[in-house]
Amino acid sequence: MNKEKSPLIGTWKAKSFVVKRKNYSVIHPFGEHPGGQLVYTGEGRFSVQLRQRGRIAVRSGDIMDASHEEMASNFRGFISYYGTFVFNPKKMEVLHKVKGSLFPNWENDSLKRIVRLEGDQMELTTEPTLYGTEEVIASVIWEKVL
Repeated sequence: MNKEKSPLIGTWKAKSFVVKRKNYSVIHPFGEHPGGQLVYTGEGRFSVQLRQRGRIAVRSGDIMDASHEEMASNFRGFISYYGTFVFNPKKMEVLHKVKGSLFPNWENDSLKRIVRLEGDQMELTTEPTLYGTEEVIASVIWEKVL
């Protein structure tokens, strides 16, 4: 962890999630107002959950007894991962070293995010990444709450 306190440390709530396509079109995959929380600790740990509001409930009420449609809807409408992080203030980049994830392909991998801070808001932007069947750049705006 950096010797100086990182401006990332704290609890953040999701304000927007946009995906920018190569053809310059923009989509909001989790709607105009996604839910979510991002936490960075002083010990160098992070946890992020980002969700689409209004996902369909599991009719049975049993987490292990969801239909394929219910599972697919909920998997596609939720991003969650955690691990450790390193913030580079000179490059304004944060490296998420993923320990666990809803998407297992990210586990034991590092995800770089470009950081833009302005007041109590922070934008994290991906490098080009696969989303659906195309390469996109995703961006989430977070608002600091603690």
